[in-house]
Amino acid sequence: NGDTWSSINTGLTTTRIMALAVAVNGYLFAATDSGGVFRSVNPTIVSQKNYAPVVRIRENTLVRQFEVAAAMHPSRPERIFMAADAMHVSNAVASIGTYYTANAGKTFLSGDTLRSHADFSTYAGNPAVGIDTAGDLFLAGVVGKTSFQTFAARSTDGGGNWTQVN
Repeated sequence: NGDTWSSINTGLTTTRIMALAVAVNGYLFAATDSGGVFRSVNPTIVSQKNYAPVVRIRENTLVRQFEVAAAMHPSRPERIFMAADAMHVSNAVASIGTYYTANAGKTFLSGDTLRSHADFSTYAGNPAVGIDTAGDLFLAGVVGKTSFQTFAARSTDGGGNWTQVN
């Protein structure tokens, strides 16, 4: 009923949680502001309070991930799609990293930028994500260095390829 709460954050490198998702196998995923995505060590149970890193949206340690968005398939909860701003610390170039699992977190398809969308590779951010009942992935955000434009893209193959939809 929400009257009492307890922290379940052992193992997290930051407590700035941007999105949560529970996979069909019971694992809880926590997308953090700048520490990547974490998964509970065991399937979700009330007493489970330990987390382990799953994978950074962008593996390069010189990249900071933030503004993470997450969505779960409406009828196949083992499918989770996440995206985040990915900013390189040396030149402050931001792109959108994408992160998708079709097997409740056992493996992930991820990338530094949208595949097949080189024009979104610099100065893109503020992702919003969704998955429809057919399993198509949707990503929206902004792109531009001094004047910003919105974009929307769709993937029908789990994030391997993207098509602009606006």
